[in-house]
Amino acid sequence: MYCGDETGAFVGDCGHATSRFGYGGEDTPKLVIPSQIGVVGTMQEGESKKDKYAIGYPALSKPRNDFHCLPVYDSRSQLRQLSSPSLEKELSAYPSYEGKDGLDINGENVNWDVWEELWEYAFEKLSVRNSAKNAGIMNDFSITHPVLVVEQSGFDTNNLKHREIITEIMFEKFDVPSMYIMPSASLSAFSIGKQNALVIDCGASGCRATPVIDGLVLKGAQRYNNRGGDWFSDQVYEKLIKKGFKVEPRYHHRSWFGTEQDSKREQAIASSVTRSFQLNALRELVYEFKSSHCGLYPTKIPQENVQNAVKNHLAQPGYEHLKEFKLPDGTIVDVMYDHPDLFLLPDIFFDEEVQQPPTSDKSKNYLDASLQKLAYDALSATDLDARKELCNNMLLTGASSQIKGFDNRLGTEMVALLPSNYRCRVISPKHTVEKLYSSWIGGSILTSLGSFQQLWLSKMQYEDYGVTLSSRKYKC
Repeated sequence: MYCGDETGAFVGDCGHATSRFGYGGEDTPKLVIPSQIGVVGTMQEGESKKDKYAIGYPALSKPRNDFHCLPVYDSRSQLRQLSSPSLEKELSAYPSYEGKDGLDINGENVNWDVWEELWEYAFEKLSVRNSAKNAGIMNDFSITHPVLVVEQSGFDTNNLKHREIITEIMFEKFDVPSMYIMPSASLSAFSIGKQNALVIDCGASGCRATPVIDGLVLKGAQRYNNRGGDWFSDQVYEKLIKKGFKVEPRYHHRSWFGTEQDSKREQAIASSVTRSFQLNALRELVYEFKSSHCGLYPTKIPQENVQNAVKNHLAQPGYEHLKEFKLPDGTIVDVMYDHPDLFLLPDIFFDEEVQQPPTSDKSKNYLDASLQKLAYDALSATDLDARKELCNNMLLTGASSQIKGFDNRLGTEMVALLPSNYRCRVISPKHTVEKLYSSWIGGSILTSLGSFQQLWLSKMQYEDYGVTLSSRKYKC
């Protein structure tokens, strides 16, 4: 058991797009990396993992032969069920991943081998292991810090089973002295100093509305859909292709490389990249466009007024850089005059008529609906006494929530659905770091509190009670 406020805890949050790692008590995570690893070819005898695996933004951005990008979540379905026919057609010519490196893809929505590699990389990069044993083998290093694991609740088919796997990995593989697991929704609420809140997370894999009461997640009231950042990127790509634009990754063009010699060599490699690498490169380009050249109005704009509305909006001071977007081949996408509908594409998050991405999820928490209906249904599933407070504390987080005007639009839609005697307030952190890493920040705050220290699950308790009983200690 740890006492006092300074425990030096290590906090890790593996999200669907990025993973965040750092020490408790700090304002921001020290390490942010994509939630995937690159696999180069097949593992040869005597070959180290450093030669085989690529982790981090620079390593995952370089085109190479037989280089596959494996995500932590939905490792099997993410590259096969795309909501954009044009993107599916574009990727059909590239070789797909067949599990040649021996990583265990067991049909679940979590690739635990990739998850382990990301944590191993974070421990090494941030010097979490005992520095007194630098001469030993890496896996034999001891970790002296308690570890808080942020759980991505709401999408897992079996949270209890996943908690048991995480607990076993942490104690058996990494040999941590103590640990705890907390759902991301609870920690996001803690990040703004709230114990009661409706956390609306617009992440890469989907949107999720989670009621949090007294710091605990109401699992039966959670609601989620598949309209996430990756799905929206596919929609943007589809729209650009239909308008006749040639959307290609940056590595296809000479200006991306340093010299002409580098260009010829890299372009030869680029002609044989894999399906997963090409998908990542395309979504990275589309992410640049949607995060800087898309926005929302408080209410839906009629089609006949879109041109004037976008033109007047982008004519305001400070919006000059949003008028045009330059594609890697040099083509200019004029959002202000020629294609104003591209600016308002985020409307589909709130459109009831938009078709959902294909899914086999039959959970009662899954809802084929827009974001405002998602939040409204989550509120309706809570006790009547708690609804007013939850309506007054609707926290908006996630990368998609960075879109300009997203918070105002959600507030307008919720006011239209809720009774008139309910006060609706959408809390949207103004700082980008607070929006993207709210769950990690909440974990950093929580582990620095003296009152939390008695909750750690110690290695001794794990050895005494086993993984099944130990996992029930997590009171969330």
